Amino acid sequence: MSIQTLTLSQCKEYIKNIKDLEIRCYQLNMLLNQLFYKQAQIKSSIQKTTNFAPTLEHETILSSIKAGIRCLIPGAISGFILGFIVWAFGGEGFLHNFQDGRDVPLQPYLIGGAIIVAILAFLRGASTLLGRKQRNIVALKSYQQQEYDKKNNLQYYQNVLNKTDNAIRECQIKQRDTKTLLQNYYKLNYIYPSYRGLIPICTIYQYLDSGRCDTLTGHEGAYNLYENELRMNAIIGKLDDVINRLDDISASQRLLAQEIKQSHVQLDRISSTLDNVENNTVLTQYYSSITASNTTFMSWLAAFSYDDQRRNR
Repeated sequence: MSIQTLTLSQCKEYIKNIKDLEIRCYQLNMLLNQLFYKQAQIKSSIQKTTNFAPTLEHETILSSIKAGIRCLIPGAISGFILGFIVWAFGGEGFLHNFQDGRDVPLQPYLIGGAIIVAILAFLRGASTLLGRKQRNIVALKSYQQQEYDKKNNLQYYQNVLNKTDNAIRECQIKQRDTKTLLQNYYKLNYIYPSYRGLIPICTIYQYLDSGRCDTLTGHEGAYNLYENELRMNAIIGKLDDVINRLDDISASQRLLAQEIKQSHVQLDRISSTLDNVENNTVLTQYYSSITASNTTFMSWLAAFSYDDQRRNR
């Protein structure tokens, strides 16, 4: 088949439909990526929720008793030192006591010091035990509350995850159907394979719609103009470069920039509603619009293919 078998209006309508399908495929691809990102976020939230565990301080009365026993020797040493000080500096003074001797029993100091320090250690341990017990009670109540919240959160996240999975499956179906329909348009072979894609189709359609060209082939055709402007860097051939320069793009690709900008606005609107995926009317309406437009494109393609067969008999 060749473009000569089509009128200019037929050619423009045919390429316009391809342009719209290319834009739909671009939108659905971006939306699918956003849904996959949302899915990963939800799974991460579920993982964090299920990994929660309480931190309790373990302490018993036995540890307080052990602490008191461990302090017997330091207490006895302290009592001995106290007894020595009383012996050495009591009475008539250190030199007199040292020369003549002074009978001061150390046993009461040893035993008394050991007992006093042990009791203090035990009381401190018991106080610490009571404090930890109170903190554990608070931690346990907090854990119980968080367990209750966790169950609710897990149920919420699971519901959202299920809805997101459904949205992903629906998006994949729409993407597959739209790509198939686009390929069916291309299979008519009115568009040379080198010029199939979002950027060349939008640019070539603008050439035809603006009147710069009235045919695809030939010296004055859209293909030749596209190649010349691409070679002179008057237009951009890579999608990433187009996206990065949407506000600084030549007049020859103004239509392409407008289509991408409008797609981003529409996707931003949908993205802002993804947190409410359980009752997302915006997403539902978008999928419905895809179905409706694809039905229209299919009907046009069927009628066009039928007329094309008649023309080529």
